[in-house]
Amino acid sequence: MDCKAFTLAVLALATAPAMAAAPLLTLTIHNPNPAALSQVLEVPLAGHNLPAMLKSDSGEVDTEDKNGDGKADTLLLWVTVPANGQQQVNISQGNAKPMARTHAELSVRQGGKWQGQKYVADGFTFKEADQYQTPPQLTDHSFYLRYEGPGWESDKIGYRLYLDWRNASDVFGKRTSDMVLKDVGQDGYESYHHLSDWGMDVLKVGKSLGIGSLGRLTGQGIAHFKDVKDTRYQLEKDGGLRSAFKVHYRGWKVNDETLDVDSRYQIDAGSYASKVTVSTRPATQNLVTGLVKLPATELLKGSSGDWHYMATWGKQSLSGKDDNLGLALFYKASEVAKVSEGDHDHMLQFTASEQPLHYYLMSYWPDPAKASSGDEAHFKALLTEQLTRLASPLKVSQVDWH
Repeated sequence: MDCKAFTLAVLALATAPAMAAAPLLTLTIHNPNPAALSQVLEVPLAGHNLPAMLKSDSGEVDTEDKNGDGKADTLLLWVTVPANGQQQVNISQGNAKPMARTHAELSVRQGGKWQGQKYVADGFTFKEADQYQTPPQLTDHSFYLRYEGPGWESDKIGYRLYLDWRNASDVFGKRTSDMVLKDVGQDGYESYHHLSDWGMDVLKVGKSLGIGSLGRLTGQGIAHFKDVKDTRYQLEKDGGLRSAFKVHYRGWKVNDETLDVDSRYQIDAGSYASKVTVSTRPATQNLVTGLVKLPATELLKGSSGDWHYMATWGKQSLSGKDDNLGLALFYKASEVAKVSEGDHDHMLQFTASEQPLHYYLMSYWPDPAKASSGDEAHFKALLTEQLTRLASPLKVSQVDWH
């Protein structure tokens, strides 16, 4: 072979496409619904071990350690499955971590000291915490936790939880698919209440349960978390296709009944909804959640099988008096004893259960700069889509390990 021919042969080999990695497993996914569904799909690994970095021919792929033993036990896939159809997905070894389409965090202020129930410091410096125990003096507006508690977001929406006696969930409306919460509130406790390039805090919680917060129903109304011996936060997963954290409450006393409560908050990429899982010990009949009840809103309800939703739509956004906001709760009728109205909330009262309770909170905030007459119809379509995901989920009909 002459020199020119040899050079061309080497160039051909160098520029030839790399051989595709052999699949580690192949999944067949079925969609039984008359509309296509795009979402994160959860697949148990059933004891199989997989490399830390994976790829699929359907989209991003991620893993989760659900039992906390330090090993991935759940596969997370971004899939789009056609209506009344199926999709075959091949999973193989990858060379990069999944893009961050979700985020969860808690940040604690540094460099100051407590003066009563206020944390006083020069400037605002915060440190992220994967685990955290609230100090007994922490209350509302202590200026200690960045934006007052944990925050979690997807590429669609963001939320925060007041980690004090209020225990109320709030909504961050987003104008971008980027992860933004890491920068929110770094300059203090006021700027996120005003519309900016990323969005803003859009919900007025007041004395209510906000969106999907927990309370206890008493003869005097809803009791919040005013008398709790110990409150702890634990980050479970941050980044990729899913982020999640837990909050543990020990010794929550209301009247003569004391409970321990474990709650878990999870959000997936591409979703406006956040899953909440709650366990109480002992079981109780007075546990409630709800949606803030505000004027100029329409109450919406729907169901499919055991899954139901309660939602509100209307001019309830803090971004402007004419700006709309949609709020929703999805719940199992078999886990709810009563749907009712309180002074400040549309309420769901759970049945007493020794097993974990599951529900979803969801919000949709149309960017005021892009608002249109079709926003209400879009919110209602999102309600229908989420109800479909829950009542008639995608199914993995076959798993082939190679």
